[in-house]
Amino acid sequence: MNQLFAILSKLFWKRRDIGFAPFQISQPAHKAMGRDDYDAVVTDVSLEKEELGLELAREAKKLRSAPAVVVYTDQPTVDRLRTALALKVDYFAFKPVDIEEIKSALFRLISRRTLYHSFSST
Repeated sequence: MNQLFAILSKLFWKRRDIGFAPFQISQPAHKAMGRDDYDAVVTDVSLEKEELGLELAREAKKLRSAPAVVVYTDQPTVDRLRTALALKVDYFAFKPVDIEEIKSALFRLISRRTLYHSFSST
């Protein structure tokens, strides 16, 4: 988690065209999501406790301008995958996470989200 967090922070922190804020615990992330507009949410299924990452994904998908949601886990189960599918999670990855795969997925998902919002606002 820490390596992925550090790489994503370096990748997105200074970009003005992408809404990004790094959170490693859920409480500030929940509050920020309701207050600010983000392009993507990347979360571990289990933040501080089991399934908290899926709850964060659920909240993100309910937002009016829903961000792309990427969820990863080191303990994939059929129930978790079903929940992620039901939530319409955009990308589900397994640990150990391939950093290039996540970066590629994020750029693709953010581009798709931006394109969708540009067409829906016209």
